[in-house]
Formats: sequence, structure tokens, C-alpha cells
Amino acid sequence: FVTPWDSYILFNLLPEFSRLAEPHNWTQLKDRIRQGLLLAGIATMPLSAIMIALSLPIVQTVYQNGAFKTQDSQLVGSILIASSLGMFIFLARDVLVRVFYGLGDGSTPFKISLVNIFFNILFDYLLWKPFGAAGITLSTVCINLISFLTMLFLLDRRLHGLPWRGLLPLLGIFLASALAGGVTWGISYG
Repeated sequence: FVTPWDSYILFNLLPEFSRLAEPHNWTQLKDRIRQGLLLAGIATMPLSAIMIALSLPIVQTVYQNGAFKTQDSQLVGSILIASSLGMFIFLARDVLVRVFYGLGDGSTPFKISLVNIFFNILFDYLLWKPFGAAGITLSTVCINLISFLTMLFLLDRRLHGLPWRGLLPLLGIFLASALAGGVTWGISYG
């Protein structure tokens, strides 16, 4: 799932990451990584929470004007929820891919993607039965999470530590977004 500002965030970070690729610039690079991940959180978490809370009304408004029946809307709504769960992870993973590219290393994200093809097959198999079509989307979210965490781990080692404390505001963004989603859900369904 891509928001309109994803491309803007990613497009502007790659030149910065490339400019700061030399070891004497890694303090600044780490700060830019932190900024990129915080921007990803600000850009996606509130929208994700609201889309999860309003998934069915959104799908009904867009598609149920004669083209969809209620059952169709519920199916697509469940897929929208699964997709919304992965919005931050998708964008944060792409931020870290740009860091590797900026460091002149395109092979690490490629290798991670190759390994994840096999995980994707496994998760598709495991999640299809209990969740149906939404399970395929959840599988993609899981793969993006594995990629994101693997890249975080590798960058932490490569750059001799990442600014973990600087990422604590992501927790606040998450909590505020969850609260907004809960309030939205309560107003809509309560």
C-alpha cells in the first residue's frame, strides 16, 4: 500500500544517504535514517489506524454502488485491514533499502529479497487457510517485517550502532495513531 507522500520521502532521502556514505559522515547518516523512519511513521501510522477503523465503510463507499454485495465488501475490507497493518513496515523497509543503495550496496537488499521469496511461499501457505485472501496480504506484511528487521540489524552492525533512543518517538506516533483509530472506530460503530 502506497501513500502519495511515500515517493516524496524516498526520493529525497536517497541523495542524502549517498552524500553521507563515508564513515566520517556516519553520525549524520544515522540521524537521517532516524528522520526517514520517523517520517515514515508520521506519514503512515495515523492513516493506517483510520483505514483499519473505517475499512468496511471505505470499501462500501467506493465499490458497493451496485458492483459489490455486502459479502464482497467484507472480503475487500479484510484485505484493506491487512494491507493497512503493513503501511509503516513497507515504507520503513524502503527507507532502509535506500540507505543500502546510498552506501553503494545493492546486493544486500537483493539477497534479503531472494531469501524472502521462500518465506513468502511458506507464509502464503500458512496464512491462506485461516485468513483467506487477507492471509496473502498478511504474508506480504510478514515478509516486509522480516526484511525491515534484517536490514535494521545489518545496518546497526555496519554503522557501529543506530540511534535506537532517537526512534522512541515512533512508539508515541503508534500510540497516538491507535488512539485515533479507536476513536474513529467508536464514532463510526458505537
